[in-house]
Amino acid sequence: MPAMNTLPAEEKGFTLIEVLVTLLIVSIGIFSILAVITVSLQLNSSSVYRTIAAQQAYAMAEALRANPSALGTINSSLAVTFAAPGTGGTSTTCWNGTGCTRNFYVATTLDAWNKQLAAVLPSGTGTVCLDSSPYDGTPTNWACDGATNPLAPYVVKVCWNESRIAASSSVSVTGGAAGGGTSATGGMLCTYTSL
Repeated sequence: MPAMNTLPAEEKGFTLIEVLVTLLIVSIGIFSILAVITVSLQLNSSSVYRTIAAQQAYAMAEALRANPSALGTINSSLAVTFAAPGTGGTSTTCWNGTGCTRNFYVATTLDAWNKQLAAVLPSGTGTVCLDSSPYDGTPTNWACDGATNPLAPYVVKVCWNESRIAASSSVSVTGGAAGGGTSATGGMLCTYTSL
């Protein structure tokens, strides 16, 4: 009977150790790719929120530019102090043909805008105030210094919760009085624009 054709020991194939090492290397690569995809999705979500916040801030700024008497820019004696959301007098007649007074218009517009912010941003809120340093403050303390600095410009501030993204907690970009920017404090990310 002829002898079976056997391969030399070095040509028999892979050992179990080699297969396990290969699986370990491939697993590390796959988990690295998954981590990159996860971070990418979080940053994409953050980008969407920043875009929405900027659009909402500019929308409020344009609404106020369209009605300058609401800000008291036509006559300084008509200056209106923007109240915190929900604290001013609001009126449903502002949205129908009856109309409303300027003070009701301001409070109602601000209240409706804040309801919109809460609907489109996580814990979204905003304010309009006189502020010479718009990049400071938080939703619980907007740090508007208009009472002590009458030359401060009107600023629209929008904040939302970004605590789920670690990169957002260290953001601090400041802009000039006529610009806009972003700042972050305690997981709340804020954007602002000046009128």
